Amino acid sequence: MESAERILSDLGEVIWDEPDADKKNRHFWVRRGVDFSGDMTEAYRWMTDGLLAMCNVYELLG
Repeated sequence: MESAERILSDLGEVIWDEPDADKKNRHFWVRRGVDFSGDMTEAYRWMTDGLLAMCNVYELLG
């Protein structure tokens, strides 16, 4: 999990469903505030970076 958190850390706060549980399936959330009233370019860039980071986590854990 530490390696996955390191990959995701640039995206925002990483929250695991049950951090100490020993199970095969895990859920996590990455939180970051977004100002929806302005230009969404930064938010879209964050989402794209997030998807690429999740692919890296998948490869790490897969």
